[in-house]
Amino acid sequence: MTVYNDVLKAVIGLMNESKPYSTIYVGSDVPRNGISVLPNPASPNAFLDKNAVVEWIIALNGKNENQMIVFETLNMIHLSLTRRKKYPSSINFQIYDIDTIGSPRLIGREGNDQWIYGSLLRIKFYMRGD
Repeated sequence: MTVYNDVLKAVIGLMNESKPYSTIYVGSDVPRNGISVLPNPASPNAFLDKNAVVEWIIALNGKNENQMIVFETLNMIHLSLTRRKKYPSSINFQIYDIDTIGSPRLIGREGNDQWIYGSLLRIKFYMRGD
């Protein structure tokens, strides 16, 4: 696995600690009454020893037939991630901060009565080289 997969799995694990109403999927297609994360390109700043400091923005999106459930759930996930004092680490990475770039906001409503909300998180982590 790549470092990015490991970091994303760790962040999804933290999100699941909030006990959201749905499994958290990876991808752009948010399922009915579901939640998904969509990673964007990362911005690593590499050092001579091949270690790097990385800022990675991911979209956190949700759909639900109840507007307040999706809004409150995404807000709860944001709060739980951004207020932590300890983050996961492994042999190849160490997350040192997660912050909100864009708080949960209404994107629209589908014809099947699914409210769609979206938000952005920035994951800051240290990637260890060889």
